[in-house]
Amino acid sequence: MATVDEGAYADKLIEASLGACDPTLAHTYAHHAGTVGDWLADIATSTGNQALFSTSIGSENTTYFDDAASGSSIYGALTTYGTSKGATYAYSTEVVRLERDDGGRATGVIAKGADGSYTRYQASKGVVLATGAYNGDQDMVRKYIPWLDLDTTDEYSPLANNGNTGDGLKMALWTGARIGSVPHCPMVHFIKGAMPMAGSLFVNGAGRRFMDEGTSMEVIAQTVMRQPGHAMYQVGDAKPSGMALLMMSMGASSGADASAAGTSSAMGASGAAGASGATGAAASGMAGASGAAASGAGAAGASGATGASGSAGAGSASSAATAGTSGAAGASGSSSGSGNGAADPSANLGGSGETYNSLDELAAAYDMDAAVLKQTVERWNELVTKGVDEDFGSNFKIAQTIDTPPYSITASPGCRLAMIGGPQVDANLAVLDDDYKPIPGLYAAGNCTCGFYGPNYPMQVQDGIARAFSTVSGYLAAKNAIAG
Repeated sequence: MATVDEGAYADKLIEASLGACDPTLAHTYAHHAGTVGDWLADIATSTGNQALFSTSIGSENTTYFDDAASGSSIYGALTTYGTSKGATYAYSTEVVRLERDDGGRATGVIAKGADGSYTRYQASKGVVLATGAYNGDQDMVRKYIPWLDLDTTDEYSPLANNGNTGDGLKMALWTGARIGSVPHCPMVHFIKGAMPMAGSLFVNGAGRRFMDEGTSMEVIAQTVMRQPGHAMYQVGDAKPSGMALLMMSMGASSGADASAAGTSSAMGASGAAGASGATGAAASGMAGASGAAASGAGAAGASGATGASGSAGAGSASSAATAGTSGAAGASGSSSGSGNGAADPSANLGGSGETYNSLDELAAAYDMDAAVLKQTVERWNELVTKGVDEDFGSNFKIAQTIDTPPYSITASPGCRLAMIGGPQVDANLAVLDDDYKPIPGLYAAGNCTCGFYGPNYPMQVQDGIARAFSTVSGYLAAKNAIAG
């Protein structure tokens, strides 16, 4: 089992956030991540759900609990566990109002059921917002992440787009919460069309190479948004790409040695949540609910991910120690790249994998300056022949010259997995007001919060970190709500 230095790990999070995250929250997450991960793994095992482990980019273990073949699911594990502890769940139920009493304490919610009836849920301990991101509200995306071009990026999961409409942020705002500073954190991955990687030539809309193609995705997202057309394309030729040759040489054995450890490591996703939840928000709601029910104390009402109706789920809360979520289904499409029913990412950018007999024809088809594109390819070939990237310092181990027609071009649009942001929270996951004081009884977890991320999603720190943070923060928010 890997050992991770909590302080060094937290420092990496703070650095990746450009100082925008709350250092106390980063250290709190780092301290509790391993414990919560083991708790989640134990629940999966005890409920008959297989825990799946895969090695992440950072060589730490990321835990995924979703396996179609065996029927294993984080949602099934946590709902089964919660039910065994007395939790109840309100599905297809939309929260329409978050309530506070005259003293300012969050006291519960009013929710609308599928039949149109309204129910007031009174919280004896507190309310936990865990409604996920706000992909589905483009006005919010433009307001809180103004640098991201919605026309040249694609929504990865239509289900997330329909269901994650920023309900937690809106409810918190309307009840006096402080919303985190702009810009919020977008999770943008390049996982459709051509995936950028070292050794492959990518150009901007003008036909120029503009970056080290092996740079982390969150940096690439920022860089592309500052290029002509806010787009990039992979250019190749008739030869198999270097990556294709590498994969063929590796054969079917590649990736077969994924670790199957029985407990999660201290930070390697320590409690990473559901693999099919687009943002992990559903898991944060459930983790909060299960954590509350497991304590045997008064419940924390949790807003769940998306109910079957596509509305933000209502969190049930009562003195009977129930903590409800509507985690009916999280949106499909995860940061691991399994986007069921995802939209065609090439729709905005002119197709993918198109071939042309010459670079002149390719440039004309994409409104590029042919002279610029040819100069780019010539320089690329020169560097590949030298075996050293003198321009951007990329790793050229698998790079090949581009000199054999037909020439190919493949669009590489950024895929929007989660538009993360919401009320500012402190290290206890308490929602803060405009004076940075906790609103009594109100907590938030997962992707509907601000305070953990900066303007970039920190993939270079940990793969799958949204799932891990959603799980850890949901667990801690529920515990803290119960403790008062």
